[in-house]
Formats: sequence, C-alpha cells, structure tokens
Amino acid sequence: MWKAYFLKIETHKYTDPKEKVLVSFDKGGLNIGSLKAFNFALVFKWWWRFLKNPNDLWARVVKSIHGHNFHSNHSSSSVWASIVSVCSNITIKKLLPTDCFRMLIGDDRRIRFWHDLWVGNEPLSHHFNRILHLDSTPNAYISDKWVDGNWLFTWVRDYLGGRNEDLINSLFGIIGKPVLCDRPDSWTCSLNNDGRYTVKKARELIDHLLLSTSQVKTIWYLFMSRKVNIFLWRFRLDSLPVRWNLSAKGINVSSIVCPSCNNGVEYRDHLFFECDVARDLWHKIRIWLDCDMPQMSSWDSFFTWLEDIRLRQLSKDRIIAVVVTSLWALWRFRNGVVFLDSFCNKSSLFDFIRLITFRWIKHRGHLVSNWNSWLSMPL
Repeated sequence: MWKAYFLKIETHKYTDPKEKVLVSFDKGGLNIGSLKAFNFALVFKWWWRFLKNPNDLWARVVKSIHGHNFHSNHSSSSVWASIVSVCSNITIKKLLPTDCFRMLIGDDRRIRFWHDLWVGNEPLSHHFNRILHLDSTPNAYISDKWVDGNWLFTWVRDYLGGRNEDLINSLFGIIGKPVLCDRPDSWTCSLNNDGRYTVKKARELIDHLLLSTSQVKTIWYLFMSRKVNIFLWRFRLDSLPVRWNLSAKGINVSSIVCPSCNNGVEYRDHLFFECDVARDLWHKIRIWLDCDMPQMSSWDSFFTWLEDIRLRQLSKDRIIAVVVTSLWALWRFRNGVVFLDSFCNKSSLFDFIRLITFRWIKHRGHLVSNWNSWLSMPL
C-alpha cells in the first residue's frame, strides 16, 4: 500500500492553464479529473469501509491496534495513521462535509450515543464534551441509554451544577425521542441519493473546490470524433497555436502572416472565417446545404443563428457536424501548408469534408444512411 501521508492537502485553486483539461464539461474542461482528487477520494473510502464493515477481519485488526474510534491514535507513523490523518484534513479543509457519514437508527445496537454521528451535524461528544466526561458510560450505545421510552444516564457524581444542567437540557432538546425499527443500525452517505459512498462522486466534489473554472462551457458532440471535439474545445478557448497566439506568448516565430492565404495576420477568426481559403469553403458549404446560413464570422454568431432557425433537430445536428468538421479540416489544411504535408490541396478540401462528415455521423450518430442523398440533399 502506498503511503497516504504523501498526499499534501492544499485548498487553493489551480491557476496553471494546463489544468483546464481536468475540470468537468460544465466548467469548461474535458472532464478528466485530477489525480489529487482521485487519491483523496480513494483514501476517504477507507473511512467509509471502516464504518460500514466493522466486523471484517481487516477492520478488527485495525481496531485491535489503533482502537475502535476511527480518529483515535492517529499521531503514530503507521500507514493507517496516515490514512486517518488525510481523512481528517479532508474534512478540516472542507473538501468533503464532516457529516457526510451518518448512522441510520434501527434497533440501536450499533450506534454509540456520544461518538457516532446520528443526530445533528457532528457527534454529540464534540458539542457536549463537558458532560461527556460526567457520564459513567461514555462508550455506551443508544440502546443502553434508551430504556422503556426514556433516556437513562448514570453520572459520576450526584450534583452536576447549574451550567451542566443547562447543557443536559440542551442535549435532550437535540436528541428528542429516537424512532426504532426492526432492521439493524446502518451507515449512510449523504454524497449520493442512494446512501452509498462512491469515489466518482467524492472526486467530483473535491475537484469542484480545487480546480479553477472557465466561463465557456465545453460542448461535446457524441456523433463527432473525439479528436474533433478536443479541437473544438481548444478552438472555442482560442488556445490553438496560431502564429498570433504564439507570438503573444513570447515565442519567436518567423512570420505571423496567415500561411493559408499569405494575406493578413494569422489569428483565430482570420484563419477560420476571414481567410480567402475559409471564405471560399464556407461559400461552397452554404450552397450545398441550401439553407439561409449567414456569412460565418465567429462560432458564437453561427450558434446564435442555429438556435433561431426553425429546423428539425436532425437537420441541426447535420449542420453542426458539417461546420465542426469544416473548422477541423481548415486547421488540418493550415498545418499541411506549414509543415509541407501532403494534405494541402485546396481543391479537394470541400469533397474531403463531405466524405469525412458522412462517415462520422453515419457510424457514430446514425444521422444519415445514404451517400447519394447526403450529396444531393444533406438536410
């Protein structure tokens, strides 16, 4: 087992641009998730297993060495003490809520009155530590204290004092009367609606706190290739290595002129919408689609037009597939010109887009079936 204490908990948000890929689609990333959050969620699962399966052999061995309380004896240098330390820090730093593990009352034979979380947001021993030390049975279960419909406590002395009496009255106001049933006591996790602890959900919650977010939500089309979706993500964030972006980052480039048309500075909107190659391509696509598509000037303007136009969803998906593939093909054409690749034939660019789009939406999205109808009536 790896050493859990190598996991250093830091609650500041990442600012490294490379971390953008880790966040979820809703927050502008690629939904990969961070290994830090994954490790935290895996370590935290040991706490859940310790509570959920107290009679397993490994749990009994841990209890015999470190005690019955999960958080006891965590100052040693053992592996288990390191796991306990990480779990404690996760709750202290509020990466996961402290009350995410809670006991469900059944027959009251497994819930310790003072030390288990069964009412409120924390164990009663945390809030009523003063009167806990006055109880002669601090490790008793609820079933030991709930006798014949009344709470039964045995104190170490007869006179408790006015302050302690007030605390006891406050305690009774919180615990009320437990509702018992025939099933055994059990643990539940509030992170999921079904009461189970899952590493996936815990990882999502930790990533939400640790990772920075973007104002641009990620669009991911299942009927498109993964590499094209990743390209579209970089395109919308303006993080493609066009010459203007490279120059702005201080990278020495021989020229910032557009390699596709040799006319104008190569920034994103010029390469994909204003370049002569791009303009000719979008003109052919508008004629082929035979729809009232405006002159492409940006992705946002295209998406605004697509939302307003009255077409069935199948036709809209086909238009999206053609436009996204065209953007990717323009980028591929540009790289072919820069790196002297074989794919730099402008005359075949339009036919390539129609072919590759047909293959993707036929086999991935089942949006089209016949090649001849695709060529003549794509919508």
